[in-house]
Amino acid sequence: MRVTATRFRLRGACGVLAVLTAVLGAGKPGAAEEGLLLRMLGPPARGLQIQAAGSAQWRPERDTRGDAAGESVEVRTQKGDLLAAIPMGHRGEGSAALRLRHHGLAGEARLPASGTPLPDHLWDLGLGVGYRRFLTPGRWAGLAATVGSPSDRPFRSGREVAVSATALYRLPHGERAAWLLFLRYDNTREFWNHVPLPGLAYSAQPTPRSLLLLGAPFFMARWGSEGGWGASLFYFWPRTLGAEVTRRLPGHAQAYAGFHLDSESHFLAGRDRRGDRLWYYEKRAEVGVRRDPSPRWGWEVSGGYAFDRYYFLGEDFKERTRDRAAVAGGPFLRAGVKARF
Repeated sequence: MRVTATRFRLRGACGVLAVLTAVLGAGKPGAAEEGLLLRMLGPPARGLQIQAAGSAQWRPERDTRGDAAGESVEVRTQKGDLLAAIPMGHRGEGSAALRLRHHGLAGEARLPASGTPLPDHLWDLGLGVGYRRFLTPGRWAGLAATVGSPSDRPFRSGREVAVSATALYRLPHGERAAWLLFLRYDNTREFWNHVPLPGLAYSAQPTPRSLLLLGAPFFMARWGSEGGWGASLFYFWPRTLGAEVTRRLPGHAQAYAGFHLDSESHFLAGRDRRGDRLWYYEKRAEVGVRRDPSPRWGWEVSGGYAFDRYYFLGEDFKERTRDRAAVAGGPFLRAGVKARF
């Protein structure tokens, strides 16, 4: 196995990835898919590369509000990712990814209209593979496919299985820009499930520390200065937003402050309507520090305040008022580590 000299900065790259995966038709990347698309959009691997990352997050107990008032919920989250890049000669590259998410929910909260209790455990397990073929310098074609199960009872039946596939083609446009053409299938979108969606995006890198990504309905910009300041902004319809300001610190460290609108969904086993999912939405303000002591590993700690939090049962965002449990805002803490071999 070969360790490259390039410093491992997964978090910063994922800011770009969050938009790119949204552009590819999902709004949110599925299980095991984040790493595959990140690998496919990155530079060619010069040897077998393995990346691992893990984190834990805690949201203290908070009361529910509205029709679900008088109950409470506490959330403890653990995440783990493993990604391998596998060179296949000078013309091709394969990749494989494994993803694990677990939310432990403590409390007595339930959805008010149906009386459905929030599950004690929500899982997201996934496995994916990818391949890209290098055609000419800067031009390549690739395919990534994933199978997962975001559910309270993963893989209990076919109703709890998430499937996605993405075909990508990159066409360079000058030295610092490129067109991205894609076709994507997904059964866990916020809209138009099961419909293969084509698309087009344009990316440009005016300077080594800046990046622009343009399309509809999305926008992404990232900027960095020689003095150590940086900023990023991305948006994807209907409700995915991230903004972050960073400051480089001594000792390969970086401080940051950000604001995010985020969501996720899970298939509940035994649900009445096949298309229903348990959705969770929130807004959060966050500050933290990340540090990479060496190219092989790094760590990160952060905290902040999450608000406008709610769970609902429905097919998509349009049904967010049908069976909804709002949760009071409160603080959160998060810690994570990452390694590269």
